[in-house]
Amino acid sequence: KTRIALGPSTKVNVSPKQRIAEFPGEMPVESAGKLFCDACHMAVAIKKSSVKDHVASARHRGCAGKESSKEKELRQQRIVDSWEKYQKRQAAQLPGTGLSAAVSPDQNLRRIEVATSLLQAGIPLFKVDQLREVLEEGSERLTYSSHLPSFVPFIGEHEKSTIIEELKDSPYISVIFDGSSY
Repeated sequence: KTRIALGPSTKVNVSPKQRIAEFPGEMPVESAGKLFCDACHMAVAIKKSSVKDHVASARHRGCAGKESSKEKELRQQRIVDSWEKYQKRQAAQLPGTGLSAAVSPDQNLRRIEVATSLLQAGIPLFKVDQLREVLEEGSERLTYSSHLPSFVPFIGEHEKSTIIEELKDSPYISVIFDGSSY
């Protein structure tokens, strides 16, 4: 029998940290000694060609535009901090109101995120009663639809401050308005 030479060994002597340094901005992270794509939420082989192929894949390009788990945590913490400041301002303006100890910051965060998503999708807030079963599945309990409109002033303030923060260093601003209903 003849043996066929398969070429050089494919054993990789590179650490995940080195691959992370070679692909900055592509969201690779090290998890349990393995290379993991934070954008796609999947393990990636440490071999350089495998990482290149993954980064060039349509799946990664689609996922890379989404926020990473670290970005999500930061965004959620900003919402919680803003909500607490908003509640304190409201309590100062209207004595007798204030932070309710009965509702956890996580519950308020979930309610604000649901209200924001409904508003962004153009879904009336009263529809939450029909969507409750799906929205509460494996998550925090929602409030009643009659209470969700109380989050709207805060959501408006928070969106405005977020936009101002994003645009503060930009010398040019373009506003495009589409008057169609769809």
